[in-house]
Amino acid sequence: MNILQYNFISRFFLLVFNWLNSVFGHYAIAIILLTIVIRLAMLPADIKQKKSSRDMAKVQPEMNELKKRYANDPQMMQKKQQELYRKHNIKPMAGCLPLLITFPIFFAFFGSLKMLASEQTLTMIMQALSNGVQNVQIPSFLWVNNLWQPDIGYAPILPTGKYLFRFLVQNADIINPQALAIMQAQGLLDFTSTGLNILPAYDTLVSNIIAANNMTGHYNGWFILPLLSGAGLFVQQWMTNKSNPAMAEQQGGAMMMWFMPIFSIWICWSSNAAFALYWVVSNLYALVQMYIVNKILDNKQARASQAVINR
Repeated sequence: MNILQYNFISRFFLLVFNWLNSVFGHYAIAIILLTIVIRLAMLPADIKQKKSSRDMAKVQPEMNELKKRYANDPQMMQKKQQELYRKHNIKPMAGCLPLLITFPIFFAFFGSLKMLASEQTLTMIMQALSNGVQNVQIPSFLWVNNLWQPDIGYAPILPTGKYLFRFLVQNADIINPQALAIMQAQGLLDFTSTGLNILPAYDTLVSNIIAANNMTGHYNGWFILPLLSGAGLFVQQWMTNKSNPAMAEQQGGAMMMWFMPIFSIWICWSSNAAFALYWVVSNLYALVQMYIVNKILDNKQARASQAVINR
């Protein structure tokens, strides 16, 4: 799994995030812009996938007839299926292209944001130690107090001692050992024969950083981004099922209509708000693109049908 999250693509994204942040002054803007740029770059593949799905839907009645006719002869069924595809110039693999592209990009994006969250969280700790807590600015965005923590109503604004151990374990592959050495030298944590111990001085430092940002007594978010991510995927699945009910039924559309939104909520719930923001923006973009592409293809199909009638 690490090779999917941490590779040259994720490191490239990390460089782009840092550059966009230096230009626009906020990582949230960098995430939104890069998400849209990537989705625009994938537009040709998405259109091919949409056309492939529509072509498959057109021949679905003929495909069902072949399945009935050759139910006891799989080899003949496969041969006739290939003939049907050639007759209508259908390339089934074209529908898989966006998934093959999206899969590594999704994990690389997740990995780059995980690296960025780890880097920025430890940077705030280091800044507090070297420059004082009053000089640490926690990166808030809309209702989220800290972009590098989850947008959930019980998450602390910065990892407290209770959560720091889990944070360090989850990010062990990407944490700079020098940062841990500095934290140890400053009495924030200690490595003993029994393992890693988070010392009381760490919680004191975190509390002072939060107080300096006037956030004492607050939690990090309100569950909004995870719920928006689920709602966005639900609407996508509904639109897909509505536009192509035959294919949706064949591919388990009713189950996927609920499974994917629930999965989306879970992954955004358990990830930092930066990743949840990416996921929500990506879903919103997909909805707009789906609506526009459907309209274009519907109009094109209507014109083609009208041309046949006028002959």
